[in-house]
Amino acid sequence: MSTITVTNIKATGETASRAATGVAAVWVSYTSDSSTSIKDSQNVSSLTDVDTGYTTVTFTNAMSSGNYALGAVAGLAGHRMRVDTLGGSSANPKAANFHFYVSDNGATNRDATENTGIVTGDLA
Repeated sequence: MSTITVTNIKATGETASRAATGVAAVWVSYTSDSSTSIKDSQNVSSLTDVDTGYTTVTFTNAMSSGNYALGAVAGLAGHRMRVDTLGGSSANPKAANFHFYVSDNGATNRDATENTGIVTGDLA
């Protein structure tokens, strides 16, 4: 396999280019309501079902540091969900994974039907 090194990229049909570092380094779509399983992903090696409403997402290729941008959403019919993506380790996020905590507005941990997360930043 060959490696192409670029500073900016532009998809066919787009008018603007963007920095290669602005492309998602990691993304995942998974379910955790009946069993924890990946629906689709990029650069995710595994999910660990730690507890109700608590999943660890492990990267195939680690980030260069814990300094990355992370966004996440969870959904379960009939509930308004709250997501805390770094949880107890927010002061020291890890370069190789992130923690996905989901609870309803009553602060009860819940496994959700739809979970998505995206990470941007530099890979190691």
